[in-house]
Amino acid sequence: MLDPKSNRLDYGDQLRPPAGYKYDVAVATTYSLDLNTILAVPVSLCFDDTLEGDLRGEKIALLEALEQLRGRVKIFFQQGNIPVPAEFNRLYALLEPFLAPIVPKADGGNDAFTSFHPKLWLLRYCEKANKRNKKYRLIVLSRNLTFDRSWDLAASLDGEPAVTINDSSEPLAEFLHSLIPHAKDFHPLAELAREVRRVKWDAPKGFRDVQFLPGGGAHIADPNERFGSPMDLGKKIDEVMVVSPFLDDRPPRVLTHFESCTIGQRFLFSRASTLDAIGSEALKKWSCYALNESVVLGEDYLEQGESQPHDLHAKLIISCAGKQVHWHLGSANATTAALGKLDETAPRNTEFMLRLTSTQELSPSLLLQQWVSEGGAGLFVPHVFKTGQTDSDENHATALRRLSHDLIAAQWKLCATVGEAVNYHLKLDVSPQIYLPTGFEVQVGIMADQHHFQPLASAIEWKNLKLTRISAFVPLKISGPGDIEKTLVVKADLAIEGGDTRVSAVITELIDTPEKFMNYVRLLLYRDSSKSQWIGADMDPRNAGLHELFGFDATEGLFEQLMYAASRHPEQLQRVGDLINRLQRLETTIPEQFLTLWKSFSPYARAPS
Repeated sequence: MLDPKSNRLDYGDQLRPPAGYKYDVAVATTYSLDLNTILAVPVSLCFDDTLEGDLRGEKIALLEALEQLRGRVKIFFQQGNIPVPAEFNRLYALLEPFLAPIVPKADGGNDAFTSFHPKLWLLRYCEKANKRNKKYRLIVLSRNLTFDRSWDLAASLDGEPAVTINDSSEPLAEFLHSLIPHAKDFHPLAELAREVRRVKWDAPKGFRDVQFLPGGGAHIADPNERFGSPMDLGKKIDEVMVVSPFLDDRPPRVLTHFESCTIGQRFLFSRASTLDAIGSEALKKWSCYALNESVVLGEDYLEQGESQPHDLHAKLIISCAGKQVHWHLGSANATTAALGKLDETAPRNTEFMLRLTSTQELSPSLLLQQWVSEGGAGLFVPHVFKTGQTDSDENHATALRRLSHDLIAAQWKLCATVGEAVNYHLKLDVSPQIYLPTGFEVQVGIMADQHHFQPLASAIEWKNLKLTRISAFVPLKISGPGDIEKTLVVKADLAIEGGDTRVSAVITELIDTPEKFMNYVRLLLYRDSSKSQWIGADMDPRNAGLHELFGFDATEGLFEQLMYAASRHPEQLQRVGDLINRLQRLETTIPEQFLTLWKSFSPYARAPS
């Protein structure tokens, strides 16, 4: 079931439509995200392909995928939780409408210690032959939308509309509805919240009784409308397995509740550093395991450049009661912030968990066999405890967390005004004033120039910026006592004098040669263009694989493609027409021979019905 040697999940493959269907709309939630990861995801949605291959940089394939998805994807994330990219990409401007930042708030004012933490995708697909026929996919994960290499878990459920309301889908519908105030302009969200109430979901093989468990509600303004715990264990359980990278390091602990209601064995799988911070005495009632160091530091052992640790990030709780086994998997760690006190209070965080019910065949003993081997050769090994962190480390970490929350909760407003030589003057206003703890500093930059940061102030300015180098994403650097360093990115409110025409400007700069323009047109006309062909759109036509579609030298067959589109798929002509109009408004040179040919076909262009 979760054997790392055979049960591996391809993220991009899970987003691909079922056979005979095409992508329609999607909603995703995540605690953190990587801008380059978000750039790659549309390739899977639009071109029905995996995320393999070189998708870095400013590729026309990414531009086209983002253009196709405009108004059809919304990703909710915790404000600030974007790592600073190594390099600026002009396509980041196209991502801004896709992202909805959320500043979490706690009931009682302890906002710095609450998180918007759910991780899921809900996708709707339409049948190619009849778009009124729909299918749905829900992916519940422990992984954020990043290129992180940690060990994670995910469950993918496919569903189809039913005639009657499915009561078990009601919690999912309520969770979607709770997101609407954070993206009022994204109308498909309300549609999805209504539609999922009638969706019947197929449980993964070996399971039954799918139950959706949203938890907490750090994103919900009214505390009375928040959810309870995303955990439903029952009163007494015979055996429990907890897989959680992070745990309460002081009482009250969620693990204490598990101890009190579990009659038999208790297995705990976590990170070595997390277990050390709690100590062997507090965990003496548990059999503790940590990820094998040879797995965590595998890239170091292989001497790979820019190695990253492969530590545990999966969240899973398996409980056995009689012949019944429950699997809870999703975003929640085994902490009071994520689960609440289970029998008393709701959690501070927003979480989303999936409960799957099975029989004894999928009890903890199955995973013990797959994960733990004699002689220390397994994925996990029995943990040997070491000394944890000091009080001074903890105090600095608390100060850093409070400062980080003050930064993401502030109002960040960018205003771009036209300066000299058609370039722009950019001004950033931050309110209210942010007070820094003793020994801490914050510096502010812009995505397009990460070599020059300025100290945080209520107003900061940059001059002489090209339109395509303006971004609503503002990188911040935090430094503090000792070796404390942290970077984060906040999404600011951006206003541009004369209107936001960055998308058109980016398209003009990327399609900067007649060859690239013709490649783009050919691929727009070809109904089944593949990912590899779109990636090749930045190349010379003879080296991009396009000759297979349009003749040996990639110049033949264009007239035939226009004829076919005019008779069968006029919406493809409409997309070509939109591209031409946009480039002409920006006074971009378009090959005259093509414009002459286009005059005969432009009357047949029609928007999709």
